[in-house]
Amino acid sequence: MMRKIAYITGTRADFGLMTEVLRAIDADPVFDLSIIVTGQHLAANHGYTASEVVKSGLDHLLLPPITMAGIDGMEMAIGVSEQMRHISEALRTLKPDLLLLLGDRGEMLAGAWAALYLGIPCAHFHGGERSGTVDDPMRQAITGLSQFHFAATLGARERLIRMGERAEAVFLVGAPGLDAIREFEPDPTALERMGMMGNGPLILILFHPVVQDMAKAAAQAAIVLDQVAKLEGRAVVFAPNSDAGSAAIRDYYKEARHRYVRPSATHPMRFHWVTHLSRNEYLSLLAQSDVLIGNSSSGIIEAASLGTPVVNVGDRQAMRERNSSVFDCAIEPGPITDAIQNALDFTGPFTNLYDQGGCAPRVINYLKQVPMGCAEIKKKFSY
Repeated sequence: MMRKIAYITGTRADFGLMTEVLRAIDADPVFDLSIIVTGQHLAANHGYTASEVVKSGLDHLLLPPITMAGIDGMEMAIGVSEQMRHISEALRTLKPDLLLLLGDRGEMLAGAWAALYLGIPCAHFHGGERSGTVDDPMRQAITGLSQFHFAATLGARERLIRMGERAEAVFLVGAPGLDAIREFEPDPTALERMGMMGNGPLILILFHPVVQDMAKAAAQAAIVLDQVAKLEGRAVVFAPNSDAGSAAIRDYYKEARHRYVRPSATHPMRFHWVTHLSRNEYLSLLAQSDVLIGNSSSGIIEAASLGTPVVNVGDRQAMRERNSSVFDCAIEPGPITDAIQNALDFTGPFTNLYDQGGCAPRVINYLKQVPMGCAEIKKKFSY
């Protein structure tokens, strides 16, 4: 009997991370896969990345768009409630045997909560990890609402078990986003096509707001950008996510684009501004960069597999397990400058503790074994 699987995607990032796993599920005759598309995907100011899901050819359902301006916490709270209603209606229509969730964003929490009431078990990716910010309680709430867990590291698996999850329901599979990187060959023409050729180091900036510090978001982004501006080379600045505080960062970037319109004696860096790239374009850019600067999980989890050192600023990823190619610093001018130099000087080794040897085959194997259906909602904790 075919098993119906659904996956909720809210951002280009989470869909990109899960693409190889989703394609493996879709290709297996045992499974019938559907993608529920919501959140940032449907926001015009974030590039309407739902088009990437459509182009993938995977069966999908586009939900009604919600406000994703990134102004404040009230917007986020209301957004999650609206997403829960739309996701509930989608789940009632699709009637999956299992719902897949990744990470710690609001749409995943909305999906887990809706699934509980509708008698649909959940399997959660990247549970058991720590960041030290608002993401932690969100991630832990999704963990508590999920029946099965696909852990990326041994440490994460052990933490999940200590949280009361049954050991037989916690599977060590690695980070799903690394499957696409395993045999990835960067596009040698990517830099030229994106107008990013030139001299000096290539630096990527991927900085998101910390919700608890949303009032400081723009000032923090300014400190990062101002230090990079003093260097020679090329910098690609990505738009932030849709969390509270992101609107202020985007407004600052608009002002900075006019101020840093061309290199000068006081700020020799040449800037490029990007709303979003396709997964392959982003990976090609990351692989050919000299350093990634910011506070994204991409720097913690993916960059090492592409041989790119990372400057991790602030505390958004403070408690995550990290590789030796990550250099942490406070959001202050001096520490940022020192960390950038340390990262540029780093030559390896580039090992990745999030790589367990291939995620998709492990996930397929476990999905064929785990029990599904309403009975699994009667969850038993080990404590």
